[in-house]
Amino acid sequence: MSSTDTPSTSSSSSSRSSSSSSSSSISSSSATPTPTVVPYISGYDHQGCYIDSEDGAAPSARGLPVLAYRRKDNTIESCLTACKASGFKYFGVEYGSECWCGNRIKRTSILAADQSSCNYPCPGNPSELCGGGWRLNVYKYT
Repeated sequence: MSSTDTPSTSSSSSSRSSSSSSSSSISSSSATPTPTVVPYISGYDHQGCYIDSEDGAAPSARGLPVLAYRRKDNTIESCLTACKASGFKYFGVEYGSECWCGNRIKRTSILAADQSSCNYPCPGNPSELCGGGWRLNVYKYT
């Protein structure tokens, strides 16, 4: 009986051990990185998290007036590329999926008192922050 117990115990041990390894590798591969602000990228400096206008979709009311796109795979890099290709000096990301461009930040735009309110991860690169609700992470070509 003790010889029967030993193989059974060792077999269940090895099963537990292999399932622990596989669940451990699964959780590490699906771990989402903590998103952060990209301070500098390809000649552009982060200017801060700005409060964007809540006056609906009127581009003239926005911190940056040109909506380049809305994309489910948005990244800081893709927004920079879109705005730079159109000759803009500024770009900003908002709501995670939006990319805005302009040659200046609207004068009435103000920095958010709580800079952490630009807290939406970029869908195309969850390690980056892509603005927030009515919050625009702004970059300027330097």
